[in-house]
Amino acid sequence: MVRSNWRVRRAARLAGTLLLLGSVSACIPQHGDPGPPSAVIAATPATTGPAPLIVHFDGSASVGPAAGQPVSGYWWDFGDGTSPETAPVVDHTFAEAGSYTVTLTTRSDFSPFPGSSSVVITVTAVG
Repeated sequence: MVRSNWRVRRAARLAGTLLLLGSVSACIPQHGDPGPPSAVIAATPATTGPAPLIVHFDGSASVGPAAGQPVSGYWWDFGDGTSPETAPVVDHTFAEAGSYTVTLTTRSDFSPFPGSSSVVITVTAVG
């Protein structure tokens, strides 16, 4: 990837004074740069059930941006305010009824871009 710092400046003259209206720095991917790694979520035994609901999440099918390239990092956000997990395979207990968006973000040493995928877990009240 070629990192380019672009400065975009728009200026106006007002009574002889130069005013800086904006400045932007950007990192622009170039043709041929690898895309992000995939983030693949398997959630078992179910994505819906009564509280407390224990779900087994498996992100080990995630792959790097090209065939044969591994994923070097995993970040699970369970959407329920608990601490994230960083292993490819995790179990999580949803203690309260509600709808939770679980997001897996993956990183690869072969790409500067993260990959991500989400699944919705619906926990119902008991009784």
